[in-house]
Amino acid sequence: MRTVLIAAAVLLAITACTKEQAKDELGAVNKANEAAAAASAHANVAAVDPIGVDECDGYLEKYEACLTGKVPAQQQQVYRAQLEGQRREWRAAAADPMRRDALPQQCKEAATLAKETFARFGCEF
Repeated sequence: MRTVLIAAAVLLAITACTKEQAKDELGAVNKANEAAAAASAHANVAAVDPIGVDECDGYLEKYEACLTGKVPAQQQQVYRAQLEGQRREWRAAAADPMRRDALPQQCKEAATLAKETFARFGCEF
């Protein structure tokens, strides 16, 4: 009987220690994942290369700040792809004299839409 009690006490001590260690390790893994996601988000940020249209450049800057500072890492990829598509389109339009004049209005409209889209993250446009 005494052996059973000792074995139970040892098993209980090991289990408690193991649970505590598992919680500590899980916490460390979660922190490492968060740090990796933040580093990845910052590594994916394209260098802010101005378009040359104030409304567009301001929008792109605010969008980048929103993505890297407030949007959860697991959701950033989709929004980043949209941003890069806009950036390419606007860069091409800025280089085309026939399309450049329409850019300020397009970028204002994009900012209005982004304000609605990113309001849940607390971003400002």
